[in-house]
Amino acid sequence: MATFKNIIIKISIIIFLIGIILVFVFFQSIAEFLFNSGNPNGEFVKVILSVFGGLGLFYGLWINSQRIKAQNKQNELVEGRNQDQKSYDADKRFGEAIGYLGSDNTSIVLGGIYSLYQLAKEDKRYKPIVAGLFTSYLQDKSEQLYELTDNEKTELRKMNIAPIIIRTIVDLLFNSEKVFTGIKLNLSSVLFKHIVFNDDVCYCNFNYCEFINCTFNSNLIDCSFEISEIANCTFGNKESKILKCNFWGSNIKDITFKGVLMNNVNFDLVNFDKSNFKITQLINCNFISAFFSNKALFSDINSFEGTMFTKDSKDKLTFKNCNNQERIVYY
Repeated sequence: MATFKNIIIKISIIIFLIGIILVFVFFQSIAEFLFNSGNPNGEFVKVILSVFGGLGLFYGLWINSQRIKAQNKQNELVEGRNQDQKSYDADKRFGEAIGYLGSDNTSIVLGGIYSLYQLAKEDKRYKPIVAGLFTSYLQDKSEQLYELTDNEKTELRKMNIAPIIIRTIVDLLFNSEKVFTGIKLNLSSVLFKHIVFNDDVCYCNFNYCEFINCTFNSNLIDCSFEISEIANCTFGNKESKILKCNFWGSNIKDITFKGVLMNNVNFDLVNFDKSNFKITQLINCNFISAFFSNKALFSDINSFEGTMFTKDSKDKLTFKNCNNQERIVYY
């Protein structure tokens, strides 16, 4: 019954609109006919017809606006349902991917890692969660994974290549897509051997870590390496910067620092054994209470502004092709 009533209403509206449109289209002819026929009210009728024509036009515009509103509301409902479905699908994928990380099969674990990374790219809700999962996995599994690799008599061991799971996670955390930019990564107590960090490393906690034969190939910004064991590593390249980093209390052996600028870096209480600094500018760096068991070489440095050493360490420092050494402060 309601449907029949709605049909009648719609038909009536359509007939009314057609009538208004016809009047609006032919009102000039109707008015002239009435006026030329000697009817004194012809001009008045002309005005009335103009008013009705205008009302019909406005009514048509109102009907159209209502249709647009209804369509927009329908689109919002559809979009909401689609978004809910996407969230449900993402949550399902997330649950499955976490399950993959617990597998003993390397291929399955890698599948879970890439699935989580894709989720972090697609949905910003997952960025800090996935970052936390990756760092926690390394904290929990790094030593075990290296132990398994070292026990295998394979070419992988001979080539000193890190386990593929660790390399994959590091590459995804620090790559040019910068999915996890702005998230402070807690990588404390992780074992890193034969790892190359190819992109910028920023806002990371590497406290209590062990680095062996590792390379940082780009900028190093606002990172902490407190009480870490660092051996046979290279930090930076000829174009990179090392800024606001802290190596307090670490043991550093056979290390090379490279770059155009090292600024506000703390080496307090660091034990240096065979270190080489090839930094264009060494600014506001603290070597107070640092111990040099062997000669430390500083080469091709143009500025030492704000850099501090102890007087006792002076005979352990070798400067080659350096300028402005008078700016060094010895305590």
